[in-house]
Amino acid sequence: MSYICIYCRKEWLKDTGEFAPVKKDIMIITQTEIKKRLGILKGNQPVVCSQCLPKHRKAVRERDKRRMYFLIPIVLMIMIAIYYTTSIVQTLMFLCTMTALFILFILITYLPGVEDDDKIKESIQD
Repeated sequence: MSYICIYCRKEWLKDTGEFAPVKKDIMIITQTEIKKRLGILKGNQPVVCSQCLPKHRKAVRERDKRRMYFLIPIVLMIMIAIYYTTSIVQTLMFLCTMTALFILFILITYLPGVEDDDKIKESIQD
């Protein structure tokens, strides 16, 4: 089994480099299951290598900012929709549309988390 960095696509063997493994969350498990059923699963484990870890941390911070900037207009539009619409059906349809857009945005901006590894934390200074 090899370990592939999700940024630089460098291949690592278990004993040859320092890397932080990617957490197995619902997105990673779903992606693995889909690839397995399609027959294209290679068996690689996604990791973030020590050279790319600062880039990953920066990308996570930027993603969180973008999500907040996206959430504020959605909340304002929902409040306006609730206040100005006269029909419950219109309000519910609008709320469903906004919820779908927000979920789509979350899926588009998804970045996997990394498991904390003390060796990586000590070797990398932000």
